[in-house]
Amino acid sequence: MPVVDTSSRRTLFVAAAAAVAVPIFAWAVRRHLLARSKKLRGRVRRLMSYPVKGLDFTSQALPSVTLQPGGTLPFDRQWALKKGKADPQYGEFDARNPQWVHKMRFAASCSEGVILGGLRAEWRDQDCALSIFAKNRRGPALLAPASLLGPDTLKKAEDFFRESLADPGLQIVTAAPERRAHQFANTKPLQGMEGLMTLHIVNLATVHDVSRASGIEVDWRRFRPNILLDSGEDLPAWGEFQWVGRLVRAGDAWLRVTKRTIRCDATKVNPDTAREDLDMPGLLQRHFPEHGPYLGVYAVVERGGEVKEGDLLEGPF
Repeated sequence: MPVVDTSSRRTLFVAAAAAVAVPIFAWAVRRHLLARSKKLRGRVRRLMSYPVKGLDFTSQALPSVTLQPGGTLPFDRQWALKKGKADPQYGEFDARNPQWVHKMRFAASCSEGVILGGLRAEWRDQDCALSIFAKNRRGPALLAPASLLGPDTLKKAEDFFRESLADPGLQIVTAAPERRAHQFANTKPLQGMEGLMTLHIVNLATVHDVSRASGIEVDWRRFRPNILLDSGEDLPAWGEFQWVGRLVRAGDAWLRVTKRTIRCDATKVNPDTAREDLDMPGLLQRHFPEHGPYLGVYAVVERGGEVKEGDLLEGPF
């Protein structure tokens, strides 16, 4: 009977293992590449801009927008309600050298959601005029159209919010006229993307999946998207996460999806009642631990173009 030495046995074992492993590895690689090449398609249902950070403009959809490289929707978050006093750790905003500042420096839906959540805001592009109405209540405007460009009308708007928020030091701030427009973004820009504005994309199928899993009807308005996507084409719930780090095409524009959107206390506020009635971050972590407290994605514009309601948003490329 022939004797097979130990080294020969080891060689035979390695060869046999390789014969099994190589096809499996090749299959896994092909599957991974196929998944990455599969185009997910959603249709643009609504386009929304929020000219003043923290205010609800979701009743005012835009039929179309023209995006510029590095830009965002017209006027999106170009003004903010700066608190009279705030913890120094959150930084300070300098209109002559505008940089990203933590959202807790401002009165916004994450800090003043119950008060601001009861207001419906409208915007007039021609003169950058802000109007404020009480939600779910008929009657005249609480703040008649006040242009944020003129000192007198700006003061009128500031006085309204100073009284509403009991903050006599509050200011409505924006970048100085000689500076490039600044976006008071919720998320700190990634390294190498400083100065680029962001768009927030929410997949309606994902919102519906959260409703299904939790047994609670979740309103997409809690998430303040710039682009709300229908999933009728080929975009499953959570499919938008596959776009992170990749290019997508929206209408005639090309966007690079940069990261997922972490949800904060702002999403606890019911957009109809202005009451905190749902721990959205906790709900997401409880029902979707594989995703954590994330819903939606951020993107930057790499190549400009027109985007309209009804356009396809597809990728990755």
